[in-house]
Amino acid sequence: MSNKKYFVIIFFMFLSTFVLAEDSNEKNPLEEFVVLSKSVPSEIIMMVGHLKESTLNREQIETVFATAALINSDLQGVPMPNIMFLFKSEAYRGILTNQYLKQGNILQMSVGVLKSAKAKLKKHSVAYTNFSKWLIESFIKDFDPFLDKNFLNEYQNLKRSDYNGQLKVKRLNKVLKYHSSWLNVIDQYTPEEFNELCTKIIVDTFERISKKTYYFKTFYGKVEKSQDDILFSIPKYSPPKTESALQEDTKSLKEQAQERKKTAQKDVKNLDSDDLSGASEEIDKIEAKE
Repeated sequence: MSNKKYFVIIFFMFLSTFVLAEDSNEKNPLEEFVVLSKSVPSEIIMMVGHLKESTLNREQIETVFATAALINSDLQGVPMPNIMFLFKSEAYRGILTNQYLKQGNILQMSVGVLKSAKAKLKKHSVAYTNFSKWLIESFIKDFDPFLDKNFLNEYQNLKRSDYNGQLKVKRLNKVLKYHSSWLNVIDQYTPEEFNELCTKIIVDTFERISKKTYYFKTFYGKVEKSQDDILFSIPKYSPPKTESALQEDTKSLKEQAQERKKTAQKDVKNLDSDDLSGASEEIDKIEAKE
């Protein structure tokens, strides 16, 4: 091999090593995405934490930052209970009725299903994000009321004359309505796939919240605002874009504005409530209303 060829090979090896090192040291723009207000409930705080633990593509990062900016602007001056309810209801709605999970088939529940989920969570605990672990633990905990007297293994064999038992079966089926698809996902997905699913749901949740804040901006527009009302600290993020991409963004913003105006016309009488105990029941009410 000639010295010239040898030099070229060494040069490209050095260049590739440099590029890899540079990429590995690249700062995650989401590290500076911070919750600033006590009006933001713990569910959203955990979602933000999940985004920081995850790898998002450019489109997802831009969506989160753009929607967070709209939320900041629209919710300035809005009372804490209203903000809390909006965030909580959309967070649980995103978790329980998202577009990525098939609803319908009710799982035949047993103690073995729960044990399998617990074992997988314990085995791969490091691989799951904190939000993912909280989600799985929450689904498992929701079955605690049905563990007494081996109910989970016997509920399908209860006699119709067992009135109290049949009432308990109805409550269990209510939980299974929303949890069945998640339990299947916990079983079938790798931790990485589960985390990725959670990322998609969280990004969608921010989008939905931003489309509903227009109502608050209209209703509370005359309330005095201050810097203390800002909910999120949003870092600067400006990746290079082509001219066609910029045109698409402009078109998308116009469409979003139209959607938000339509959303603002919806009846939102329940937004003064701060009680979200029993998330599945609240979701049923929202679904029935729309």
